[in-house]
Amino acid sequence: MLIGCKAAVLEENKKIELPENKEINEIILKLSDESYDARMNASNKLAEIGEEAVPYIINSLKNDSYNATGSKSFNSRWNKVNVLGRIGNNKAEDVLIERILMDEETHVRWRSIWALNIVKNENAKNKLIEALKNENEKIKWRAAVALGSFKNDSGKEILLEGLNKEDSWFRWEAVYVLGILEDPSTAKEISKMLNDNSTRVRQEAALTLGKIGNNDTITYLIEALEDESAGVRWRAASSLAKLGGKSIIPTIEKALEKEKDEDAYFYINKSLEKLKGG
Repeated sequence: MLIGCKAAVLEENKKIELPENKEINEIILKLSDESYDARMNASNKLAEIGEEAVPYIINSLKNDSYNATGSKSFNSRWNKVNVLGRIGNNKAEDVLIERILMDEETHVRWRSIWALNIVKNENAKNKLIEALKNENEKIKWRAAVALGSFKNDSGKEILLEGLNKEDSWFRWEAVYVLGILEDPSTAKEISKMLNDNSTRVRQEAALTLGKIGNNDTITYLIEALEDESAGVRWRAASSLAKLGGKSIIPTIEKALEKEKDEDAYFYINKSLEKLKGG
């Protein structure tokens, strides 16, 4: 259960009392093997075992660090949450929420979000909403990202604040998740991200504006056709094709004539063909 103090974020998660199952535990150990094939083989075996393996994986995951950065620890945590998602048993809900809120490895958190989306019920949403009240800013942020990923806008204001974070990764997460929410009221703030100093953020902003569907952003997207990044240019063209209709064809044709990057030319032309054939 979530609590609100700074030092402790989650109540102690005690291990489940289980009968010894040497076979399952040995397979779980292989999830941190240096060999990719060994890890995948172990993952497949556990997925085949299914529900019976879930408590053992949960117990093992509870012993894993939140902040270890070595490949062995990363592989262990990532593969455990991945298998829990593959099995899809809701007994894994709490330990996945714990990883989302507490793990310092971005890839583990995002894989936990994916897994939780498979096993979650209404109770999971309520636990994440409660986490938005936490005094720890990291916990609040991660809860908002997870909720937004599930199309729940309870953390929308926190995500909008994230657009101004110094770390570009936070800004990218904010833009990406706001795109999932598809809230037209956020389009103006996201449009500003087309001028971000991070190429990754600008690319995501160009793509997100097409998802949101607010025609007020067309002017900003037209300007983005001149971006120094080919990835931004073709994503802007793609979003313009969704928003502008046939009236935007001359603008995209002009961008295509000037385009020198091979990949960007391909994708801009693809957007143009869809417009003309639609």
